[in-house]
Order: sequence, then C-alpha cells, then structure tokens
Amino acid sequence: MGMASANKRPRHGDRSKSSTNKGDMNPKKPNTPTTKTHPKTKKRDTTDSTEEHTHENICNYIAELCESILEDPRAALVSTVDGDDDDDDEADKDEDLQQSGTVLAGKKRSQLRRLLDLGEHVDPNTCRLAMVSLLAVFQDILPTYRIRLPTAAEKAVRVSKETKQLWNYERQMLLHYQWYLKLLERTWEESKSQSGSNL
Repeated sequence: MGMASANKRPRHGDRSKSSTNKGDMNPKKPNTPTTKTHPKTKKRDTTDSTEEHTHENICNYIAELCESILEDPRAALVSTVDGDDDDDDEADKDEDLQQSGTVLAGKKRSQLRRLLDLGEHVDPNTCRLAMVSLLAVFQDILPTYRIRLPTAAEKAVRVSKETKQLWNYERQMLLHYQWYLKLLERTWEESKSQSGSNL
C-alpha cells in the first residue's frame, strides 16, 4: 500500500498549479508602442535651387541655339525685327537688355543675334558661355573665302534670285561677325578696367 501511494501521479489540479507558477516566474512584458525616430534632414536652400534651375535653363537654351544655327546657318541669320539688319541699333539693343535682363529680350531676333545678346547678359557665367559658344559656331559657319559686299554698280545690274540671296546671306554673316568682334572688344576693355581698379 505504501509503495502504491508513493507512485501516484499528481492530480490535475496540481499540474495546473505548477504550470501557473511557472508562468508567474516569466511574466510577459506589456506591448508598449514604439516610436521610430527619423534623423533630421537638412532643408535645401530654395534660393540656391532656383539659381541652379535658372542656370540650367540658360545652358539648355544656348545649346539649342547653337544646334539650330549649325543645322541651318542661312535661317539662323533671318530676323523679324525691324531695323535689325543695320548696325545703327546697338544702343537700342543695349537698352532692351538693361530693361529686361532676360533671354526673352531677343525672342524675335535672329538665332545668331540672340546668342550675341547672351554675350551681354547680366550673369558673367552666361556671358562667358555665350562667347565661347559663338567662337565655336563662327568657326563652323564662316565661309572659307573672303566675303566681298557688292558695290552700288553691281546692285544696279539685274542679277538672278540666287545671287541676291547669296549677297544677302554674306552681308548678314559679315554683320553678325562684326557684332561679335565688337562684343569681344568691349569685354576686353571692361576686364582691363576692372583689373586696373583692383590694383
């Protein structure tokens, strides 16, 4: 009898009690909401972003002008502005640039003239880019022969339509190239005066 009582299995109640006690020994931690902390991001200066965007637009505009000029030099010399074929409107061109200070000032000028206008832009980086671009463009489109404008006697003679178109093309090419040389001369004089004042 003693051996039988000693080998008795624990009752159901005792098992549940032992499991309960075991659970009490390792209590579960309550689910507390965790908040993720994100590193602070530095805000980008909107002024710098606007300036970069504007500079990028001007660079793209210069690239488009150069591409159009090289594709069709004759069309690049055509202007719809009255009096834009003469050299007497330099003062008007400078006044337009001072009033607007934007690329839109040369909207109706010839494509090559618009590129020349950018050589006098208020932004010095734009001026340098325009003048370097003009140098590359003129190296490609200038004829290998020397341009000679027709005399008054030659103009009085009846010539073919193709000859008149050639005369007009050569005159426009020479006129735009003279504007470019004047632009380089003014830029050189301004740089000399600025360097002299800094001494």
